[in-house]
Amino acid sequence: MKSGLDGRAGKAYQRALEAVLAIPLGIGIGYVIDGRLESSPIGLLIGAGLGFAAFVRRLVSMRGLVESAAAEAAAAESKPEPRDSENPKDAPGETDPGK
Repeated sequence: MKSGLDGRAGKAYQRALEAVLAIPLGIGIGYVIDGRLESSPIGLLIGAGLGFAAFVRRLVSMRGLVESAAAEAAAAESKPEPRDSENPKDAPGETDPGK
């Protein structure tokens, strides 16, 4: 079973890959359109612009994911550790019987 951290890491890697591939994919689609319509370099420039816009959009969405993960990590660090009620050494007022 995956923990919440593993799921978040998977989402982060997926979004990072999508962001990185957005620009080459946009350029490639623009290049193909230029080849079919003989409109060079208009399609390439439009594809590059749309790819860059998709890249920025994906980075903005990743920022929210990273900030929420950081807030959860900070909240987890500030919580005190639970005490083990079965350990007599930690119980107040009790002494170690072996001494």
